[in-house]
Amino acid sequence: MTPIQGAARLLCTCAAIAVFSNGSSAADATKEVAALQAVDKTWEKSYNAGNADAVANLYDENAVLLPPGAPAVSGRAAIRTFFAKDTT
Repeated sequence: MTPIQGAARLLCTCAAIAVFSNGSSAADATKEVAALQAVDKTWEKSYNAGNADAVANLYDENAVLLPPGAPAVSGRAAIRTFFAKDTT
């Protein structure tokens, strides 16, 4: 086998792996996008209802909120306080 044949075989193998592994990641990506959209809708409904507790519960305990034109807000409790003031 010549070096060019070896390189061609390797290239074909890599291409086959990429093509056949792409289907499962596309399905996973679709599920992930749907999950993100569901959280977005929950956030929007909770915020519009003035439910600061529900909004804050969507954030991690150690999250940092970066509201535009305001200082950073660190931690779920502080985020809850921020949204309690913001939604009233």
